[in-house]
Amino acid sequence: MKVHSIQQQASFTSKQKRLITPKMKEGIRELLERMNSETDYNATEYIFRSEVTKSLKYGDKVKFIDERHYLGKVPSEMQMKYKTHVTIGKTKLVIDNETEEIIDYKKPFYKTWSGIMEKLGECIEFFKANYDESDLVIKERLRLQGFTEEGAKLLKW
Repeated sequence: MKVHSIQQQASFTSKQKRLITPKMKEGIRELLERMNSETDYNATEYIFRSEVTKSLKYGDKVKFIDERHYLGKVPSEMQMKYKTHVTIGKTKLVIDNETEEIIDYKKPFYKTWSGIMEKLGECIEFFKANYDESDLVIKERLRLQGFTEEGAKLLKW
């Protein structure tokens, strides 16, 4: 009886690195800059008040969420730091703004990546084109108030 050698099996990685296109990255940058330009920060000696646009929404199925945590305006060189979350129907994507990589996702089994990337590009372009249309794009804002360091010292007596 002749024995045949078994071929080495290919190693499989658990996740394939997925990147957004440069056009998508520029679209995200533009949206983040426009959202940041609407930031309103006021402070007195003892208290502060901040209002930040955190997400853009179209209907119940499409949402663009800025995950940066700032109270005031973000400097231009810091615009692409941290992450952006995008929800399109049942597909959820987490994009690292700096590396252009989709670092986490949840998608229906039968959805193809080419279809998801096409929809992502369409959604970014939609939000860019209709940013100021309040009947299409709903802007969700986060309002914060608190004490400055001087205000906190005054409370301690």
